[in-house]
Parts: sequence; structure tokens; C-alpha cells
Amino acid sequence: MSIKKYFLILFLPLIFSCNKPKDSFEAIVPSPDSRIHVYFNLNKGEPYYLVYYNKEIVIGWSSLGFILKDNDSLIDGFVLTARKTRSINEIRDTVLGDFFSVKSKYNELTISLQQEGALGRKFDIVFRVFNNGIGFRYVFPEQEGLTNIEIVSEETEFKLGSDGIAYWIPADSIGYEHLYRNTSVKEIETVNTPVTFELKNGLYVSIHEANLADYARMTLKRDEEDELEFDCYLVPFPDGIKVKTKIPFKTPWRIIQIVNEPEKLIESGLMQ
Repeated sequence: MSIKKYFLILFLPLIFSCNKPKDSFEAIVPSPDSRIHVYFNLNKGEPYYLVYYNKEIVIGWSSLGFILKDNDSLIDGFVLTARKTRSINEIRDTVLGDFFSVKSKYNELTISLQQEGALGRKFDIVFRVFNNGIGFRYVFPEQEGLTNIEIVSEETEFKLGSDGIAYWIPADSIGYEHLYRNTSVKEIETVNTPVTFELKNGLYVSIHEANLADYARMTLKRDEEDELEFDCYLVPFPDGIKVKTKIPFKTPWRIIQIVNEPEKLIESGLMQ
């Protein structure tokens, strides 16, 4: 199959409609082996993503965006300005981890968004889809009228597609000095990453971050209204601001490893 057929711009079939926002735009990017698919949707100006493994929903429709200082919203009012795709297949030397090198094979989709209005603020969302998971990050390009940025909240969500059990430690003042717990997903309140889920649909999903530099560490907080949804919660400065930086900048990668056998999480080089 040609690479052009891999990157389709289309609407999901009606069978998925009960699990998705109303369409205004949608893009799909698959893994090289076509088992994993990431869907992007712009619903009335609000960006969402969804992740499938074969026919199983791994991450249901989950929102993307930011709240800036003074309740300044970067979660709605967006329009699509560009879309780019590419495929990578290379060997990369590593600095950390159990491998001297890793095979880096993925399909990439870059979505460029701009907020309507006088400010016209913009950022990109870059998705990389591997055979054993995905990574995505926000990229703020150099732009007029926005030179410094103070983030109060990163509005990234991870809405699990299935219930299950979790292997986790709580996110609190003690940090990582905990023994790992094995409980139902619904017993979690706040959690440090990495957190690993054994879902009822038979998949193993681990959420973490990579390339954490000049940015707040990500923890997750279970949503009060949806027991299977986890919201990004960044560790704040004393004044409550989570991130203080200058444009241009890139966020860390949000990593979702997806495998059907738990030992494949250990064997994965996706983090590197």
C-alpha cells in the first residue's frame, strides 16, 4: 500500500459516532504495521485525539490544549492551517537505557493550528505512531505578539477505552519514594508516571513522558466525572504557574506504549 493511502483525511464511519465529538475536521495516521491508528479531530475549534489498536479503543476522544495565566484559553477557537506527514525508518544511537541503539520506525503527522481572533496565536501538534505505541508533543513556533508564555494548566487528557487494573504510585510530596500499588483503575486519585494499565480488552498501556527539559513534570489526576479519564497535572512553581518559558519552544513528548503482552513493555525502545 502506498504511503498516500496511509494518511487519509476522512470522517469516521457512523458506527463510531457515539464515541466521538461532532466532526468538523479529521485526520488519521497509522503505525507502520497498521495496527495502531491515531485520529485527530477539530470539534467546533477544539482539538481532540483518539487512539485505536486494531479494533479496540485504547484512548477515547481526549482533549488537547492549554490554559495560560489570567485564565487565557488555548483550548478552543482554532482552525487548521497546515498538515504534514512523513515516514521515518532509521537506527538511532542511545545515550540512556538498556540499548546501544534502537530502531526508530514511525509515521508522523503534524497538525498546525491557529486561534481565530486578533491575536492569532498558533501551535503545532506532532504525532508519531510506532508499532508499539505513540508519542505526541506541542510545538510553539516563533510568532508575532507572543514572546513569553506562562502556562497554568496543560489540558491534555488520556481517556482509557476500557476498565482494568493499574500499576502505580501516588503523586504527592513524597515523590517517587513509594512501593508500587496494584489496584483497579477507579481507585487512583493522582498518579506519577510511568503508570501502567492492564485493560479488560487484553491490552497493556503505559503512559509516561520523554525529553523533559525546561518544562514542569507531568503527573496525572483522575477526572471527577469520568472514572476512566486521566487529566494532565503539571507540578507547579510556588506561585501556581506550571511553566514559564519563551517562544519558540517544544513540550516533552507524551508517550503511550501499547502492547498485547506485558513483557513487550520492557523490550520496547520507544522511550529512547
